[in-house]
Amino acid sequence: MSAEISSHYFPGVLAAASLLSRPQLEIIKYCAEEVERQGDGPIAVEWMLRAWNQALAWVAANVAVTVDRIEQLGHLVEPDQNPHGFRRVAVRVGPHLCPP
Repeated sequence: MSAEISSHYFPGVLAAASLLSRPQLEIIKYCAEEVERQGDGPIAVEWMLRAWNQALAWVAANVAVTVDRIEQLGHLVEPDQNPHGFRRVAVRVGPHLCPP
């Protein structure tokens, strides 16, 4: 994780990094980089990590993937954009506008 990304999104994370495993740090790094690519703020990193942790909990409990659970993850990732299920607004992947 670059010091620039970590200090911008997680002040003090370098001191706490010794408490996390390398895979955990890589997940945080990916989330921070994705949020930066999307032009969102630091709170979106937390939202993305909450969704990741929820998905991990479901996997650990051997919970089946359902449409409802996918909607729950979408709500965790972007609460404002997905308050009542799947969003109904345009989505971009990088510079590309995806079909609705």
